[in-house]
Amino acid sequence: MKPELINAAARGVVAAAILLLGGCVADNSGSNSKPTIGPPPSEPRPGGLFMATNLPDDSDGNGYPDTFVVTVYIFDQSPYPRSVAIAGSFEFRLVNTSGEVVRAWRIPPETARRAQISAAPGPGYTFRMSLLEDGGTDRLPKQSVDVIGAFTSMEGQRVQAKPNTLSIGR
Repeated sequence: MKPELINAAARGVVAAAILLLGGCVADNSGSNSKPTIGPPPSEPRPGGLFMATNLPDDSDGNGYPDTFVVTVYIFDQSPYPRSVAIAGSFEFRLVNTSGEVVRAWRIPPETARRAQISAAPGPGYTFRMSLLEDGGTDRLPKQSVDVIGAFTSMEGQRVQAKPNTLSIGR
């Protein structure tokens, strides 16, 4: 490309930038106030469930991953932006690609209450899940499983999280 065409193109880009940026204004109203979230709902009802899992660990050193941590946050049906604490139970299932349940856990309300944490999104729950629990085994063929998590309130309202995928066995 000829130098004069490059210079003309560069001048065009600079002119366009000046025109476009000329319409920008800063809004410094002098207020340093931050938006407030407000109090949580007085009677929260489950409207959504967010779940995160870590990669499984081999807690007994036999070469098979057997333990992972699940963290869940319940969100109210209202537009309140933070998670909420609601009494109820949790269910987690590991489901393989054939649709078979490899392992399932039920967390009763009292155990869930003791697993409650305080985090940036709001109250949450953290559970350590083990394939070895209750005489289970980790000696499984290598497979991909979906962790499916659900919460049921004491009033019977149920919400389910989007599945997380893990690799177990070897």
